[in-house]
Amino acid sequence: MNAARIPIVEPAIARPSYDNTFLGYEADWINANMVDLLSWWDTCGQHDGMTDPKEFPSFARSQHDLELTRRDDYRRTLRQY
Repeated sequence: MNAARIPIVEPAIARPSYDNTFLGYEADWINANMVDLLSWWDTCGQHDGMTDPKEFPSFARSQHDLELTRRDDYRRTLRQY
């Protein structure tokens, strides 16, 4: 049998690069990044099968928390060296 395995190549989903100018203020950060948040939410929802509009505010807050964590981890790393 001469069967060849052909890998399925799917494009990787890249997180958007958010504008962190207003990172200290949650509501302002969400407003400044609304377009990126909506497109990322739609992309993630297509893969999860969940795009309930009632869940968007919690999704936006979770993305803000992730960016805060990334900033804090970056600061801690710089302090170590």
